[in-house]
Amino acid sequence: MLVDQIELRRQCERVEQYVTRGVPSTLRTFDEFAACLGFYLDYKTNPEYLLAKYLEDKDVLDIGSGLNGLAVAVELMGLNTRVTSVSPGLVQPDFEQFQKDKLAESYTYTSADYTEERVEAARLVANSRSYPFFAHNLGFADNSFDVIIDNFAVFDNSRPEVKLVLIKSIEEMLRVTRPGGKIRVGGGLNFGPDWGWKEEILRNMGLDFAYHQCGVEIVVPSPITG
Repeated sequence: MLVDQIELRRQCERVEQYVTRGVPSTLRTFDEFAACLGFYLDYKTNPEYLLAKYLEDKDVLDIGSGLNGLAVAVELMGLNTRVTSVSPGLVQPDFEQFQKDKLAESYTYTSADYTEERVEAARLVANSRSYPFFAHNLGFADNSFDVIIDNFAVFDNSRPEVKLVLIKSIEEMLRVTRPGGKIRVGGGLNFGPDWGWKEEILRNMGLDFAYHQCGVEIVVPSPITG
């Protein structure tokens, strides 16, 4: 067991060094999140509507949140959804300026509905609920969230040489999600050879999961009683 803990720490340090190398560069709009998370069912459905229903009245954790795009989008849409964002890159000194520039490109410059003042207000709310945590060490109490979003983050970037970090990250996601809650993994996962060992981890952990167009959804089990 001691050897496993030493190796886990070594792998965690390797991941931490990698993910803190620079300012996050990604800021997706709500329709882009809908696509990446597999809510395009057919040509008749409105994916943004489906994602909004999925998140409505939920406590949501966005892991690897980039520039907090999901939290900002939810605020701009006025959804009754509380999005908490986690990304180690939040501590980078240029984070806020880079975030402002990307928001202007995605919203202020593209639609008269999104005034500079409105976007700034949404940004401030989103940032007030953001933390520089790693997925393998989430600083939240047990059962804090209804839904976890992992979009182009933990699963997508995990490699076999840091397998223990992925296992620890899944354990942390399960810990902070309420029984019956969901972990939605998206981002167009590579379901080729690189996916097999990740699927094996889910199966070995006895988790209930199902595939969608761009990833998997894990249902967090309820505690066994009686």
